[in-house]
Amino acid sequence: MLQALAAPSRLLILAQLRDGPLAVTTLSEALGLRQPSVSHHLGLLRAAGLVSGVRDGRSVFYRLRNEHVTALLDAIVRHGEHVRAAAGRE
Repeated sequence: MLQALAAPSRLLILAQLRDGPLAVTTLSEALGLRQPSVSHHLGLLRAAGLVSGVRDGRSVFYRLRNEHVTALLDAIVRHGEHVRAAAGRE
């Protein structure tokens, strides 16, 4: 799971999904990433148990797997803010 969280693109995808389910094309446009790249990242996030997908016709809408993933994402953001604040005091 930590390896899945190590890539900045995957963290950006998770941050986008925090607001609700999105299709690959929407994520691709929002992040400025190519659709195959977003699909690859989503596959890794899905394998790590961080996201799930629901098919609606030809599209798959991805969402955060559960509230634990949301809490984990919040903790990562808080930790990053803490590190930046501590670096500013040095």
